[in-house]
Amino acid sequence: LETPLANDLLYLNACMWIYDKTDGIIIYITGNKEEIMFSLTRDKKMFEEVIRRVRVLSDLLKEQKTPILEPSNDCTDCQYYQRCFITKKNTKQVSLSEMLGLGKD
Repeated sequence: LETPLANDLLYLNACMWIYDKTDGIIIYITGNKEEIMFSLTRDKKMFEEVIRRVRVLSDLLKEQKTPILEPSNDCTDCQYYQRCFITKKNTKQVSLSEMLGLGKD
């Protein structure tokens, strides 16, 4: 894991604003008991985006409309992915060096 999961970042950032903290840490423990740590400094724009999304959700629920579906990490491997989202594309990860024709020799 090279970067923290987006949901964890949003949650920690919201908690830091709610509890008036400036720094936080996300710790993941792997299956072989290794720790992976990420530090985060609270971000006002990120928090404002969460508030905006909550307001949109609240408005949709008040109007008894179906909320906008947002994919999660679990969705990508789900056998029903295509029922919720556009057709899954099987793409190959391409590095910048490969795009520039500087592939491994």
